Amino acid sequence: MKEEWNSLWSAALAVLGLLGIFLGTHLWRNFTVLWYYKSFNVPYSKPVFIFGNMLPMVLKRKSFAKFIKDLYEEFPNAQYSGAFEFTNPVYVLRDTELIKSVTVKNFDHFPNHKPFVDSSMDPLLGGNLFSMTGERWKEMRSIVSPTFTSSKMRVMFELISKCADDFTDYLEKQPRPFTVEMKGLFTRYTNDVIATAAFGISVNSLENQENEFYLMGKDATDFSGLRAVKMFLFSWSPTLMRLLRQTFVSHKVATFFRNIVEDTISTRIKDGIVRPDLIHLLMQAKHKQGDEKLSIDEITAQAFIFFFAGFDTASTLMSFTCHQLAVHSDIQDKLIAEIDAAFEEEGGKLSYDKVSQLKYLDMVLNETLRYYPPAVFTDRLSDLEFELPPPNENGKPVIVKPGTRVWIPIYALHHDPQYFPDPEKFDPERFSPENKGSINPFAYMPFGVGPRICPGNRFALMETKIVLCCLLRKFHIRVGSKTHVPLVLNRKTPAMAAEHGFWLDLESRKPAVC
Repeated sequence: MKEEWNSLWSAALAVLGLLGIFLGTHLWRNFTVLWYYKSFNVPYSKPVFIFGNMLPMVLKRKSFAKFIKDLYEEFPNAQYSGAFEFTNPVYVLRDTELIKSVTVKNFDHFPNHKPFVDSSMDPLLGGNLFSMTGERWKEMRSIVSPTFTSSKMRVMFELISKCADDFTDYLEKQPRPFTVEMKGLFTRYTNDVIATAAFGISVNSLENQENEFYLMGKDATDFSGLRAVKMFLFSWSPTLMRLLRQTFVSHKVATFFRNIVEDTISTRIKDGIVRPDLIHLLMQAKHKQGDEKLSIDEITAQAFIFFFAGFDTASTLMSFTCHQLAVHSDIQDKLIAEIDAAFEEEGGKLSYDKVSQLKYLDMVLNETLRYYPPAVFTDRLSDLEFELPPPNENGKPVIVKPGTRVWIPIYALHHDPQYFPDPEKFDPERFSPENKGSINPFAYMPFGVGPRICPGNRFALMETKIVLCCLLRKFHIRVGSKTHVPLVLNRKTPAMAAEHGFWLDLESRKPAVC
């Protein structure tokens, strides 16, 4: 027994020693960067010991959107400022020309995102397109991108339309009066869309609410509780989490998706099934490159990130759009008129081309994406030494070393009156054919910017347009007794979400139009 206790004490002391060395190294770098900021007159947000500037997020005092906006607005006369993600220094870019320089002109200096997790520890999140770096990223991008060409989207349109029809059919069966939490409904719709478009699986998550595909998706995109703690720890120190052999995606979720991909590939090879989806493109790439170049884990990772992003991000866009339509009934009426006219021109059933031509729907969605961008910020990680211009008239040029991270504060740029007058007003006319040409493309980036822009953005917009057309063809969306106006952003998750949910009333249109 004594030997066991001695062994435990030795292990504990070793861990504490490693943590001490680890903290000491990080804090030394922290103070070094502070000195560097001061030497070059880089304005910076004052950090708190260990937490850097992240304490409001750790304590859930602010939504992530407000946190980013406050960092952005702290130094309005600087092209960029310094901040600390825990003990890790970052540069917060404010100037759109500088953002263009980093993300496009000098992309070879800033080609990657900061890896969230190690692919050897968490293959699903660490081995996908978003996390990949270097030549492997370029190769995978060239494989995945053809999934979202117009020809592929045109074929997938019918599959998605079926999901949207199932969605409205379910709503029509519900008793009246009808108050619903829209995010939950739309998440089930996006689950079904991705299941059929990416995995070739047909599910109806509204009729079969406990289907495994949906439950695994909920698990994978849950950022509450222990998962929230893990997220902060991964941000604080990926190295420490790797040493502790931690993963972000649970073992059961990883196993589930890997089994689905393996079974799907096996069935398609055996039965000669060809579908115009992501799995087929990845199967083709595996065949061309050889088994050693594209593993099952890599195929699963690409399919998973498509699911991970689409499951939550698209449903969030749909939910925020419906909230704004409910609050702004004049905008909703104008959109309904456009949708009704399109249905009538097409004989009661919309085509891919017709949906793509709905200009006011485009305007509404673009304004929603400005007001509530799916990602509050994006980042780049320097790969080569790079010289930033002086941050202000009193500053000096700053040399960014390899491994340094820069933040691009999307939400803050979208709410800057310099680029969007009266930014807190929801106004689709900003994106009218006459006005959209005046928008600075490096101040509006709801899906990212440059070569690292989200390749699935057109898919997300298409599935959103289809379901909104079907929904507004049959229902008016109204503010109800459970609707929170103004909407409050959730402080408990880094994702863009409503604190009290998206509770709205659905009112059947009379007379019935379908």
